[in-house]
Amino acid sequence: METKTCPSCGTEVPVVASRCKTCFHDFDEAPTRRSGGPMSLLAAFAAMAVVGGAALFWVSQQPTDQRILVDGPSRSVQWVKQFSDGRLETDRVSFDDIAKLEYVITSTGEHEIVAITLQGERKVIESDADQGLELRAKTYAELMDKPLAKVDNTRSFLD
Repeated sequence: METKTCPSCGTEVPVVASRCKTCFHDFDEAPTRRSGGPMSLLAAFAAMAVVGGAALFWVSQQPTDQRILVDGPSRSVQWVKQFSDGRLETDRVSFDDIAKLEYVITSTGEHEIVAITLQGERKVIESDADQGLELRAKTYAELMDKPLAKVDNTRSFLD
C-alpha cells in the first residue's frame, strides 16, 4: 500500500486518504500560506521605529517654555518661546499694529485673550480654562486703548 506523509503531524497515511487519521488534516484543502514570518516582524519594527522617531521629533520641536508680556512702557506685546535645544523664538507686536482684542470662550471651554492685528493675524495673549481672564482682557483693552469683543464659541448650531 502506498502512503504519504501528513504535512501537519508527519504520520504516514494511505495515498487515497482525504484526511489524516491522527490530526485530521484535510489533504484536499489548498495549503494556506502563512502570513508573517521574520520579514513581517522586521517590517512592523521598522514602522514602529519610524512612528516613534516622528513622534520624538515632533515633541522636540514644541516649546518647553513660553512667556508673553503685555508691556505698557514699550507699547507692545512680546512672545518668547524657548525650546529644549536652547534656541529662542521671539515675536513682538506694537499696540499700534493691533486692531482689536477678543475674549474667546472656545468650544472646549478654554478661555483666551486674542489680539487681532491690522493684517488680520490672530495672536493668543493668554489662554486658560479659568473664567478669570475676562477681567484681564478688559485691563489689556484699556491699556492698549483697543475695542474688546466677547466671542462665545460654546453655543451649538441648534441654539
